[in-house]
Amino acid sequence: MNNYFLAIPLPYHIHTQLKECLCYGLPGIHWTEEGNFHLTLRFFSRLTETVLRSVQDRLKDLFFNSFSMILHGISHTRSAILIGINDNEDLKDLRKEVDKQLRDLYLPAIDPHFRPHVTLGTFDRLNHERMLDYLTSHHDFQTLPIEVNQCTLMRSLHTPKHTIYETVCEYAASKIYLGED
Repeated sequence: MNNYFLAIPLPYHIHTQLKECLCYGLPGIHWTEEGNFHLTLRFFSRLTETVLRSVQDRLKDLFFNSFSMILHGISHTRSAILIGINDNEDLKDLRKEVDKQLRDLYLPAIDPHFRPHVTLGTFDRLNHERMLDYLTSHHDFQTLPIEVNQCTLMRSLHTPKHTIYETVCEYAASKIYLGED
């Protein structure tokens, strides 16, 4: 079984901005490779093939409109450096719609502390003083608005040197057609 999650892909210029502006200056960090950045919207953990097919089938009916978001708010967990997003009602609505589509599947419980985020890097050990300096020097970083017009079901494979991400299925935002009366 593999780890699966629902993500929002980020445009390439955001990958470059994150790599150049944030992914440096802390020894011992395994920085995310440029091209692998994404906003993790919902983590599923390990899924059997049967449950994976059910998730894919349910998310085919996912309905959401395009929206914009801004990455902002550097933080860390016990093993990762993250950037979050500004408060965003459209993203909250998308998460609610995902939960609604998947509500009666037997999926791993959602961590109540989980917040959508982009992982900038991971670590085994941490120099707390250097981390505090890093967080302080990057506390006001934010991106320009990012247009969200799809989300992606992804699979991750962790190797000793890299994490490999594979797209399983893409879900496009709804098209808005304006017609004449």
